[in-house]
Order: sequence, then C-alpha cells, then structure tokens
Amino acid sequence: MSPKPSTAKGNILVVDDEAVVRNLLLRALISVGFEVRAAESGEKALEEAGQHRFDLVLLDIALPGLDGLQVLQRLRALYPECLVIMLTAKEDLELARTAMTLGACDYLTKPIEIDTIRKVLRTHLAFSSNP
Repeated sequence: MSPKPSTAKGNILVVDDEAVVRNLLLRALISVGFEVRAAESGEKALEEAGQHRFDLVLLDIALPGLDGLQVLQRLRALYPECLVIMLTAKEDLELARTAMTLGACDYLTKPIEIDTIRKVLRTHLAFSSNP
C-alpha cells in the first residue's frame, strides 16, 4: 500500500521516545499550521511513513529498537524526497557527519528552542508564510 499524499503543505512527522519533547514539538508545530503526526519509536515512525506522506521528519537519534540512523536509512531508501532533520541530546560532530552522509538535511541538538525549529523548518520547507 502506498502512502496517502499530503493534503497540506508542511506535513511533518515528529519521532522522539520522550513524551515531553514529542508533545512540545507537536503543540508548537500544530499551533502555527503544520499538519503533524508523532511516533515514539523507529518502528512506529516507519509504520507512519508507510501510511502517510511527510514533507519532513524530525527524527531523534536515540530511539528504542531501531535507532534514528537506521530509520533515516530506511526512510531515505523508501522516500528520497522526504526531508529528515535529526535531533539529539548529545552534540557529536562525528554522529552529525554520519547523519548527513546518510541523507539527513540538518542536525539539531536538544534542548531545541521553538523559534529555532520554526526557522529551520521555514528554511527547509521554503514556506512563504511565517510559521
């Protein structure tokens, strides 16, 4: 079954095993008009990606089961047009390089300011409005 196409510009998947982070990002992104879904694991993220088309995925690196880098590789193979921004609690240049080599378009370190997320999304999704 192929994913359902997005009906809204800015369809985003937030993948983070920390409920607090996930919910913060969900609320912040929904409040500025993004269509947002969430997953708490790599397996759930791939399941969501199989059912919905996403313009961008905010993907935590440290996940239970499949880690973020494994999920990134699978997402890039299945949906090369989907943008993926990696999230991590640890600043690690080697890990950032690896993520970018595997196809991530950006890499952000937590805690992430909501204004930073909005700016990065605006840049990557080329929104003409002000999210």
